[in-house]
Order: sequence, then C-alpha cells, then structure tokens
Amino acid sequence: MTAEQSSKRDAEYLKIIIGFCDDIDELIRLHGSDEEDFYKISLQYGCIFSLIQIGEYVKRLSKSLTAEHSNIDWGAAAKMRDFVVHNYMDVNILRLRSTVLTDIPSFRENCQSIIDSIV
Repeated sequence: MTAEQSSKRDAEYLKIIIGFCDDIDELIRLHGSDEEDFYKISLQYGCIFSLIQIGEYVKRLSKSLTAEHSNIDWGAAAKMRDFVVHNYMDVNILRLRSTVLTDIPSFRENCQSIIDSIV
C-alpha cells in the first residue's frame, strides 16, 4: 500500500471514529449527562457500543499515523475497547461517564485536526 493510499484509509477511519464520537454526544444530548442519567440502560449501551467501535477503528489506523501523532493516547482507546468487550459486567458507570464527558470530546477534536491536516 502506498503512503497516499494509507493516508486516505486513515482519513476514512478517522471520519468513522469522529462519527462515533458524535453519536456519544447525541446520546448525552438526548439522555442527559448527570450521574443518574448514566444508569439509563439505553445511554450505557449506546456509549459502550460507540466506545467499542472507536477502539476497533483506532486499531486499524496505520502505525505511521499513530506514531506521527503520538501525543494522542491511541492505546487508551484500544484498551477501553478491549476492557468493555471482555469485562462488560465490570464496567464502572462513573468511569464510563468520565470517559465520554471528558476524554471523548478532546479525542474527537484531535482526530478532526488530523483529518484537516491530511485533506
């Protein structure tokens, strides 16, 4: 695969990641962001599904892109995916809330910045 093809593929994956970040934002807009809101099963399931997908697509990004943007904790997204998939019953609702309210917005912003520099 050429560098140009890899760059295009990375841009597509980043757009998908951003889409799932936006889905989380929409879920929070619809259901709320207070602690008690995160006990709503539909909010939990929606956020968890989106985190799984974000982690899946992070794992597909090229090593050159993740190395070039090593200031972003790509590993955390992949590890969150693995944890949620393999330890679903152990997901801490407060940690989930913190992740989607604090980490996802800045992660989305970083992904968008990369796309802007690629395209």
